[in-house]
Amino acid sequence: IIPYKGTWLEFETDKNDILNVKIDRRKKVLLPVFLKAVDFFQNNAEIMGHFFEEKEVELSELYEKYRDTELEEVLRSRLEGSFVKEDILDEETGEFIAETEAFINEEVINNLIENKVDKISYWYVGPESKLIANTLMNDTTLTEDEAVVEVFKKLRPGDQVTVDSARSLIRQMFFNPQRYDLEPVGRYKMNKRLKLDVPEEQISLTKEDVLGTIRYVIDQI
Repeated sequence: IIPYKGTWLEFETDKNDILNVKIDRRKKVLLPVFLKAVDFFQNNAEIMGHFFEEKEVELSELYEKYRDTELEEVLRSRLEGSFVKEDILDEETGEFIAETEAFINEEVINNLIENKVDKISYWYVGPESKLIANTLMNDTTLTEDEAVVEVFKKLRPGDQVTVDSARSLIRQMFFNPQRYDLEPVGRYKMNKRLKLDVPEEQISLTKEDVLGTIRYVIDQI
């Protein structure tokens, strides 16, 4: 995303299949960190809710139909590589069997079987969303505040940082028309390429611009 005036944004994948955002041709941050830092999403659960399909499986039905290795194989084929949508607790002890946003791997599946969990709600990760899933797994920031501070540290290493100062810097970079300006022709070109319908007079960055660019990048892979 190259504005007439202001900060460039480049969306690029690396050899580890992680989607990064390069800010002003200098500093790279993970996509989820950027999305939270610019206040488009509050946390990774919201990001998962946008990019992944929500599904639910009645596990009790599968326990009746399959046993042992076959049961594990069926669950792996359905669930592995996705993310838990809602906390699953042991009703007797109150301990977590699986936590929200947990990546569903063999260990999680075995925990579900051992504890005879009745059903699971999850965010399904299909082939087209594996890049986003892989990127999320590498993100250690939990909140908007943590994300905005991380971006500030990348842009201004060594400077003292507070959440307010970090948020002010990012707001000025992307949402102040005095410092960020796509111009009507830039808005027209972006709308056309990304199939958006953002008003021509909207010359600063929008959530639709960024999400449209992400879709465009994924479609090229």
